[in-house]
Order: sequence, then structure tokens, then C-alpha cells
Amino acid sequence: MLLRMPPAEALTREQLARTFASARAARPDAPSVHDRAVIDHAGLDHAGPDHAGLGAALEDLLVAARVPWPDVPLDSARFVRFVAARVPADADVLEALASLHTSDLFIACAALSGEPRALEHFERRFAPEMRQGLASVRQLPEADVDDLLQVLRISLLSPDAQAGDARLERYAGTGSLGRWLRVVATRRALQLLRSRKRAAPRDELALEQLPAFSQDAELAHLKQHYRVAVRSAFARAMDRLAPRSINVLRQRFVDELTTIELGAVYGVDQSTASRWVGAAQRELLAHTRAALLEELDLSDGDCDSVLELVRSQLDISIFRHLAERA
Repeated sequence: MLLRMPPAEALTREQLARTFASARAARPDAPSVHDRAVIDHAGLDHAGPDHAGLGAALEDLLVAARVPWPDVPLDSARFVRFVAARVPADADVLEALASLHTSDLFIACAALSGEPRALEHFERRFAPEMRQGLASVRQLPEADVDDLLQVLRISLLSPDAQAGDARLERYAGTGSLGRWLRVVATRRALQLLRSRKRAAPRDELALEQLPAFSQDAELAHLKQHYRVAVRSAFARAMDRLAPRSINVLRQRFVDELTTIELGAVYGVDQSTASRWVGAAQRELLAHTRAALLEELDLSDGDCDSVLELVRSQLDISIFRHLAERA
């Protein structure tokens, strides 16, 4: 018989709303305004005793989140703070709350807190998902699967010495937890396989492997003459990329995630993920062009010709540059 655990405490709607607002005010991306304005931003109505609909929405969210895990105790305030950290600062709060996978967030929060029953549920429900993600990488030897599962368990639930947080903290709740964990497992398997491959020479850029241009005397000359300058400009362009652009390019071309898998990681659809990849590539080319103009005395036309050498092998160049940093 399943043991049903009532909540350790029952917060009022007003307490839930204020806990949520305080957590959002503490976020790095929260508006730098007076606490009263922060609460307004969170959608609270000071005239009503339960702050309009937010307190009620959080109360409903808590009830729904506990349904699949009735025997897992979790402090309501802790869970509300966990949820608040996953609602973007510029989002419509009630719409954002309605879109979250709240029961998945609940078990993630409880597992991160170390609650024994939550850990049992997490293992029973999601270990098969992670195993499926590992098995999807056909080149991965079967003997490595159990070892990688243990590595995943540790990284998901224990703070990382470098990143400072447990990997499960990064789950945003915008997609299903099972699908997110499959992507995490797939990525970890690919990282292991890459680490076993011989590293490509560090001083070579894909620019040097352009047989398609060997027939073109002008481009062959540009390739030979500007090879060092292009390599330097490309490296500087990479350093100028926005952090999300770097992450998206690494996940796409080094981790070899498909745009479907990228979408699952970020909780967006495939078309959005594809647009992000394209935008990051265009940003990289724009920075490369600017760096070339800074370094070389080129006309716009000559610069565009040199840039074509990079564009033609951009995916390989991205892989080599980011793989060195991995």
C-alpha cells in the first residue's frame, strides 16, 4: 500500500506568493527596483488578501506537482523558490507557471534535496531514460553503459567542483525531465567517445583542407597568403561570441546534438533551435570579418573573398576550435 505523506506545512496563498516574489527578487536577472515594484512585476495585487491569482496558481501548482509522488515530502517554500528560479524575469508569470512540467520539477527538487524516497523514485523512473540515451549512441561499448550511468547519477545530484552546481539544477522544467535526461546521457556518451579519439593537430584549421579551391588560382592564392591571418581572426571571433552562441555551437558541432536534441535541452522546438544555430554561425562570420578588417589592409571585396574560405568549411573549423577547448 502506497504511503501518502501530507505536506510538512501548509502555506497560505499570500505566503506562497510572497515566497515566490522574494525568490524572483533575489535572481541576478531580477529588475533592480524597490521590493514593492518587484512584487508588482511578479503579478501580485496588493489590494487582495491572496495577491490576486498568483497565490491560487501556486497553490494549484503544488497540488498538481505532488500527485505522481504522494509519498515524497518536500517543503512547499523550497519548491516555490525552485520554481521561481525557472521563470524568466521578463515572462508573464501565470503563463510561465502554466507551461512548466511541475511534477518533474517537484521530483528534481526533492532529489536534489537528498530526500530518500525522492531518490528511489528518481532512480526507478529515470534511470531507464538515461540508459536509453546512452544506448542511442551505437558506437558506445555496452560495457561502458553501467559505468556511465553511475557517472551521470553523481554529476546530476552532486555539486560540480568547477560549475558549482549539480547538473540537475540546470533542468528548466520547460520540457519533460525524461527527455532532458536522455539528451544529457547521449551527450555524455559522445564526450567519452571523443575523448578516446586522437586529437587533431592544434595548429591546423580546416582552412588548410580545401581541395575544392585548388582549381581556383585566386582563392588558392588567398588561402596561402592569408592563412595565418584567417586563423588568428577566427580565434578572436570565437572569443567575441555571446556565451549562448558558444554553447549552442559546441553542442551542435562538438557534442553532435541534432536540432531536435538541442531543442530538448533548452525547452524549445526544433525550428527555434535551428534558428539559434544559424544565428550563432552568422554572428561568428560577422566577427571574423571584423577581425580580418582590423588585422589586414583589405578592400571589402577582398575581405569577402577571404571570408568565403572560412564559410566553406565553417562547421569543421568550429569543431576543431571548440574541441581544443573541451
